[in-house]
Amino acid sequence: MIRPVGEMLLVKWDEPKQESQGGIFIVSAARERTQLGHVLSKGKKVSDMLSVGDYVLVEEWGGDEVEIEDEGFCVLLRECDIVAKIVE
Repeated sequence: MIRPVGEMLLVKWDEPKQESQGGIFIVSAARERTQLGHVLSKGKKVSDMLSVGDYVLVEEWGGDEVEIEDEGFCVLLRECDIVAKIVE
């Protein structure tokens, strides 16, 4: 597992939609990268407003994508790249 340091977070991307609203299946090459994900871990300097497990919206081109064996595609980013915390 990757453990972020400082103000960095590790966010697991949501899976992009595989089917359009009209029921058409979208091939993997045409799917848009999602901007939503869950916080997997955070550095010690990340504010208490964000916790592990939070559902967040990330800037469109924020962070660096990494592939983790057990988790799949994730993004390593700075706290300032989080646009919003999604609260249900």
